[in-house]
Amino acid sequence: MADYQDLRSWFYEHLLQAKEFARLIPYPKEKPSLPQVLSRDELGRLFDHCGNKKHRMMFQLLYSSGLRRNELLHLKIEDIITDDGKYRIRINKGMEDKDRYTVLSKKLLPKLRAYYQAYRPEKYLFNGRVPGQPMSSAGLRHAMITATKRAGITREVNLHILRHCFASHALEEGMNIKTLQYLLGHSSINTTMIYLHISEVPLTKAFSPMDRWAKL
Repeated sequence: MADYQDLRSWFYEHLLQAKEFARLIPYPKEKPSLPQVLSRDELGRLFDHCGNKKHRMMFQLLYSSGLRRNELLHLKIEDIITDDGKYRIRINKGMEDKDRYTVLSKKLLPKLRAYYQAYRPEKYLFNGRVPGQPMSSAGLRHAMITATKRAGITREVNLHILRHCFASHALEEGMNIKTLQYLLGHSSINTTMIYLHISEVPLTKAFSPMDRWAKL
């Protein structure tokens, strides 16, 4: 449709010499596509086919906490907070330069501690090739491509899809959408609402009002 619109504008401007009219031709609005998500089975296969424990931990944190790629790469050791009896991750200067907290999986914490003991990162939780410096986006992306191929997942997968999976699965498990909005760091609830369209919530929570009648 967009190509057709460009062709029509070119026709008016160059063939009919109606340049001013061509500028008035409106372009159709592109409908935003729904984000893709992986099934829980695909996620399990992806985690199981990571090249090493470090990559596995990074992917599991992206999914279990709903992190953005850069938020993960710039996590520092002190951003993992458990000493107050709560399981949280502090996000410093996330999207729109905002600070926030998100959840830390209780099941993942022992594995995270084991990772720390094995790798002994400096400053950043996931160091790159240079000690004290974060891992690069390119390195993490390459790890994702490799794990996806090993897992036999044929569809296109990127790092952000793990954040989409977190949001969709959290709603399916009953998380309040306002809570999810905060955890994801969305300024508008409308951005979070899109996950209602890709989760199974509309189906699993649906019922006929007639079934609630006392008498029929």
